[in-house]
Amino acid sequence: MCSMSKWHKWDLHIHTPETKMHDGFKDKNGSKSNKDAIWKRYCKALNSYNVDVLGITDYFSADNFFKLQKNRKRWGLNNTIVLFPNIETRVADLVSKKRVDSKKTTSYVNIHIIFQPEVTEKEIDKFLSYLTVTRADGKCLNFKDDLNEIIERDRQFAYLPTTSSLLKALRKTFGEHYRENVLLMIPNSGDGINLKDGNGSRNGKDFVMGNIDFLQARTNCAQKDREYALKKENNNYGRVLASVTGCDAHDIETIEKFPTESSTWIKADKTFEGLKQITYEPETRVKIQELKPQKSMQTKIIKSIDLPRPYFNKNHLVFSEGLNTIIGGRSSGKSILLSIIANISSDQENFKLSGQNYNELVHKLSENCRLTFADGRTGNGTDQIEFIYQDGLQAIARDSQKRNKFLQETLTTIKGAEIEKVQTKEESFRKEKREEMSKWTEKLRLIDQNGEL
Repeated sequence: MCSMSKWHKWDLHIHTPETKMHDGFKDKNGSKSNKDAIWKRYCKALNSYNVDVLGITDYFSADNFFKLQKNRKRWGLNNTIVLFPNIETRVADLVSKKRVDSKKTTSYVNIHIIFQPEVTEKEIDKFLSYLTVTRADGKCLNFKDDLNEIIERDRQFAYLPTTSSLLKALRKTFGEHYRENVLLMIPNSGDGINLKDGNGSRNGKDFVMGNIDFLQARTNCAQKDREYALKKENNNYGRVLASVTGCDAHDIETIEKFPTESSTWIKADKTFEGLKQITYEPETRVKIQELKPQKSMQTKIIKSIDLPRPYFNKNHLVFSEGLNTIIGGRSSGKSILLSIIANISSDQENFKLSGQNYNELVHKLSENCRLTFADGRTGNGTDQIEFIYQDGLQAIARDSQKRNKFLQETLTTIKGAEIEKVQTKEESFRKEKREEMSKWTEKLRLIDQNGEL
């Protein structure tokens, strides 16, 4: 039985020991000499970070991503944590927010290239070899073989590529459909693209419209950034974008102190295709909050059912919190399964209107079954779950009195905070529309009155 997408915690911007710039990682004694000890301490911190997916980040390099992949077991990294390579680039032809707002002329735009986890070292090397800059003397430098010259001794970039050279390198590596292999992210911070009118803003807006997949929200105002990027109007980016967060850690302390209320939760598989889903559903697939998003009415959610072994091929079924679809041919057990759930949860006696043998079979099969709800309770016959077999549903639909009675009983038995919210929202909506209609009625009355005059 395939399960639906689940909420997982993601951090797509985190550096590692031996990162190319600003490496502040140390062992427990504060030393930088024992690299193996530093990596082990780093992996221990990641395990305690309680994140399911990490974007292993470095400047114009994925060396440390592959190093961690190869040594993760030896260094003690949990095998459930999924790693994505994130190459952090800077480009010379886009104006940054920091440059405009703070008049900082040395500030450039950061563009994060997130590759699918299955990317090979050969492909990354190929991309970095194709990514080039040209010196004043005409010599061509590439970001694979000449990175030591490109990054100066004071750990600053002596040369930066352009956006066109970046996209060209991606096309030469992966072909015209390179977007199937990478996603592009920019920060919504000072290192992001200036979108205010003037100062090259049109260049930035065009690049965002054609290339950027989602944003990295600022840690201290992540929710505000998310809401802004989801606006359909008055959004300088020109379109709705998903927002994620990342600790951007260059040391252990930053990982440990990252505010949990800025955590990113994504409802998708922990895969590249799963991450792509946030570009299609930026509002519903991504949440920025401390705790894992979940349905508030856990007492109404069925988590699993255990079935008797002699009668069923699969004895333990796990359900998703949202919509579940049960598929099968005729007489494959779909109705039997639903009837058992109703019988265990609410002691429903009859299921088919004219099917005594069927009803007896349901009771027999239910004897050794166990139904578990999301809040941990087990079904004991006191829950309000009813299975209406097809013939019963047809009988209700054909009789107006039965239909009205069924609707009224169903609605009056639903309780909980979620229903109260819906009722409050509906009342507010009705009030707003009544007031609006009154205003228009008054306007029409005045028009008629003035017309008569």
